[in-house]
Amino acid sequence: MKKIFVFIICLSLFPGNSIAQQPGRPESPAPAIRSNPAEADTVDFNYLDTIPVYVRMKGLRLGLDVSRLANSFMDNGQSGLSASVDFEYKDNMYLVAELGYTRYELEKTDPSLSYLYSASGPFLKLGFDYNLGKASNPYHKDMVFIGMRLAGSSYSHEINQVVMREGYWDSEITGNIPSRSESALWTEVVFGAKAELFKNFFIGTSIAGRFKLYGSKSDMLGSQHIPGYGKGYKGFNFSAAVSLYYTLPIWKQHKTFLKDVEQ
Repeated sequence: MKKIFVFIICLSLFPGNSIAQQPGRPESPAPAIRSNPAEADTVDFNYLDTIPVYVRMKGLRLGLDVSRLANSFMDNGQSGLSASVDFEYKDNMYLVAELGYTRYELEKTDPSLSYLYSASGPFLKLGFDYNLGKASNPYHKDMVFIGMRLAGSSYSHEINQVVMREGYWDSEITGNIPSRSESALWTEVVFGAKAELFKNFFIGTSIAGRFKLYGSKSDMLGSQHIPGYGKGYKGFNFSAAVSLYYTLPIWKQHKTFLKDVEQ
């Protein structure tokens, strides 16, 4: 009974150190609390400058490619929609999925040949983004990233209103090439940034280099445009995009904000 009483007294003398520090692990500095009573709950995170920290995201981030939407209002023959979702898989690593649909039309008119080419179909991209930056505090959400995607599309294309003109005989040959189904597979290297405009709302911009791995071919009809990839007759395409994002806070933020110093 006497030993139990002494043990309780010892605990009462050290209320802030009820859990012993593990041997070999450096003690993390405590956040400084402001002296102003009105700001008693405000934490000064300047002490984090020497400790590695990560950008944390506490939910699913949904994105909409507004640059692809803008194409629908421009006279460039392209229209479509693309949406994405990403979430934090582990430190600085975000898994990404993008699903979209594109329609493309190209009208050619010259003295000897004219036609209307059209292609349309969905595309899917799966991959990851790796954040290159560090957070200045637990609420820092901005990131600069590099990523990779594996993408594919199954689409159809056709040529209508074909007119071939023979100048010597002053004659015309008309016809159509019926719709054909094609598929393509490519990989992407992406570099970009995302910035939080206000709570849970982000704007992002990115550039991507696309390398075609596979593309089916028709004997009579070459692919002028592959949805999600670009010019089908090229082995490499380059693009830029602007997107808006909203984070659905469906789970609590990580409790482990700081990486252990010894790691």
